[in-house]
Amino acid sequence: MDSIHLSPRLQMVADFVPPCACAADIGTDHGYLPVWLLQNGVVQTAIAADIHVGPLANARKSAAAYDLEERVRFVQADGLQFPDAQAADVITIAGMGGETICAILTATPWLRQGNGSFCSRRAKCRN
Repeated sequence: MDSIHLSPRLQMVADFVPPCACAADIGTDHGYLPVWLLQNGVVQTAIAADIHVGPLANARKSAAAYDLEERVRFVQADGLQFPDAQAADVITIAGMGGETICAILTATPWLRQGNGSFCSRRAKCRN
């Protein structure tokens, strides 16, 4: 089967994910990002998390369509508020407003460095 196609915006997010054992896609919606990361050997396993049942069902269908459902853990959760969230080597949070992203990060104290700031990889803007 062909590789899943990402939108330019989601492809940019995917391009910033370094090779790792596990990536968590928070607010996964359709689950395209975890599927692409698995198909392209960027990650060995993925966590697809969403607060709503419908999008999580869509993510499960996407993974099943590419025979990857056994390598994706599907979690219904508010942001990173689920057991073993820290198992992810990389966390992606995209496709939601800045205030929502800040709320997710603020509610997750284990993401903070000793000085109270958050770890992040700076994005380079492309035209």
